[in-house]
Amino acid sequence: MNPLALLLDQAPASITGAVLRRIDPRLRAELFARPSRVGEAAGAYLVAHGDVDERAWLAGNPGATPETLSDLARAPEPAVAAGVFANPVSPREARLRVLTRVVAATPLRELLYNELDHRQISRRDALFERVCVLVESDDPRVVTRAFDRLAQHGARRPWLSGVLLRGCLSLLRTAGPAAVTAALPRVLPQATGTPSDTVAAALAAPTDAALVTRALDEFTGMPAVVARLRDEKNLPGAAAMLLAPRGPLDWDLVLREHRRLPWSEYVRMALAMQPGCPPELRAYLPASSSRHPVTEWVDADPATGRIVGSPVFRDDRSNASVRRAHTRGTLSAAVILRHGAPARNALRALDQRDTDRYADTRTALRALTRPALGDRTEAWAVALALLPDFTGPLPHLLIAADGITAPRR
Repeated sequence: MNPLALLLDQAPASITGAVLRRIDPRLRAELFARPSRVGEAAGAYLVAHGDVDERAWLAGNPGATPETLSDLARAPEPAVAAGVFANPVSPREARLRVLTRVVAATPLRELLYNELDHRQISRRDALFERVCVLVESDDPRVVTRAFDRLAQHGARRPWLSGVLLRGCLSLLRTAGPAAVTAALPRVLPQATGTPSDTVAAALAAPTDAALVTRALDEFTGMPAVVARLRDEKNLPGAAAMLLAPRGPLDWDLVLREHRRLPWSEYVRMALAMQPGCPPELRAYLPASSSRHPVTEWVDADPATGRIVGSPVFRDDRSNASVRRAHTRGTLSAAVILRHGAPARNALRALDQRDTDRYADTRTALRALTRPALGDRTEAWAVALALLPDFTGPLPHLLIAADGITAPRR
């Protein structure tokens, strides 16, 4: 979450909309367009009341929650649909909702990239993610192209049999058996693992719709998905597995499996991208701090009231060190916020999505902001406006915002 969004998310929900209407448009753009976590209150307001550009920014922001992306996908304008579909953290359900609109508005070549793009790892992962969803398209050209791109890449993935079975059903429905027999052989060698008898029979007789449906139900059921997730060794693989054709996630089963044998961190990161993920399962990639100025400890000199700094923390790894200390629980959010300067960097150092650490951050922030700013729209707007350039710690910023907006006696 960027510092502006993290601060705004502590405002009373009843005034979030008023604060967003009050702040400068450029500040609003920074709140939502930057690729960092978007606060719950701000995201909910933007889904309901933002203009098309703002919702499109939010739809393309990897920091948007899966619930927010699912809400955006319900009735999107073309730009919003495109953002949801292309967002690397969009869950399967959200991408499927916008699939028809995106396919209708996007040239086929752009949907699945150019032939050479798969040589870039990030592009390759994005290609796989798109294929997982595009095989469900009602346009047989899209499904055929998806099979061709898999064949060109030579991909071998544990979820591939499900993608092939789902693509066969799409082609049978929209183009007939001849389209299946023409498209499948080119990509069939990429299917890996030892398939069950049902899946093997379906891939050998892909024009038998009833058999393919039974095989797909077996392959995409939760017991089979859980078994494949246990073997996944990286985040792109786990994310693609949850984007590939599957049944609804059974969170009770996933939780029981986690308590029996904890999921890998990569699988938990992928699960955190799904709507309804229980807090116990969530894990997140740490936010990078290398591009930002370091945070130093500051306090006020009792004699002069001037802010003084401690040079001990003036090193290139200070933000990362502070974040690690907070993650381990050896440094509380209250201490970081009280002494970290500038305030925006102290907030960056607290960009934690671990449930317990984020709760600690929210508690500390609300203990500071609620007494100082209360439910005064103007005070919150001024605090947000001050944050980008304020050089002192957060308590000093809140005092300044309160002083600027407090009623005159």
